[in-house]
Amino acid sequence: MRAAGVPFTILRPVLIYGEGVKGNFARLMELAHKPWPLPLGLCRNRRSLLARRNLIDAIHLALASPAAKGETYVVADPSPLTLAEIVAALRAGEGRSAGLLPVPPPFIALGAAALGRTDEWQRLHGKMVVDPAKLLSAGWKPTLDTRAGLVALARANASSVAN
Repeated sequence: MRAAGVPFTILRPVLIYGEGVKGNFARLMELAHKPWPLPLGLCRNRRSLLARRNLIDAIHLALASPAAKGETYVVADPSPLTLAEIVAALRAGEGRSAGLLPVPPPFIALGAAALGRTDEWQRLHGKMVVDPAKLLSAGWKPTLDTRAGLVALARANASSVAN
């Protein structure tokens, strides 16, 4: 694009959450929705997430700001959460307690390996934190806080399932 002289801004979003998401986050939501306690209470791996609404805000900034032209930005909600915090927020949105058992992650990894699900566990337990400081300094103001966004998402899903 640079060689062609076409104006551009590159946005590199992390894992996106919001209504209708598919893939890994949809699977995590299904797991959090299960009625039984989950052995994730000691999972302290932090994850950067991105609310769909916040991505839209970043796109608006990229389109409206002349200073954004020719720049590359990592797009993530400013506050990464642990896996345990993500599940707790999703369950709070359903009006439930976190229900997380304090099982050491190496034991979960052993169980996942025994079930042939090592890859799934590695994706779930992996760390992925990015810093959106450059985008924030360019004027991006995310609308949704991560925890509040997850609670609202789970609440909306619970009410749509109930109807």
